[in-house]
Amino acid sequence: MYYFIPAWYGSERTWHADITPWYFSHFRLEFDDTFHQIRLFQEQDIDSRLLVLAYQPHLRYFLYRHGVLETDTYSVFDVMQDFHNLHTQVLSIRDIEWDDDCEFIYSPFTIIVQKNGKKFAKVEHGVEGFISDIQYFEPNGQIHMHHIM
Repeated sequence: MYYFIPAWYGSERTWHADITPWYFSHFRLEFDDTFHQIRLFQEQDIDSRLLVLAYQPHLRYFLYRHGVLETDTYSVFDVMQDFHNLHTQVLSIRDIEWDDDCEFIYSPFTIIVQKNGKKFAKVEHGVEGFISDIQYFEPNGQIHMHHIM
């Protein structure tokens, strides 16, 4: 068994991969030789495993984007959080429970949720179109909660 241990860390937080909203992504070539090596091992039927040491809540999307989703993966943070054999599903903005007086304002970049004329939440989407995070705001505009999906 061969193990790949990539250095997929964020620029500001050492143990957290950067999560970039789709509208900030620069359409540039992403290259990491790890993906090429994994694909070579898969083509040759050589047992290998990917050990992910960084916190990556969107790991499946990341692996899919690079064509290695089927790779056997061990994520340290998934083990720490006791995530295993999860049933996943696509989450829509309407799947989240909102108060009846919430108004949704769709922009090309985010969805702003207003309540009583004030910003209540901001919903961001990832490159693949999934809801990546939701920020909830206090009436004074300060961030109250930040959920990474």
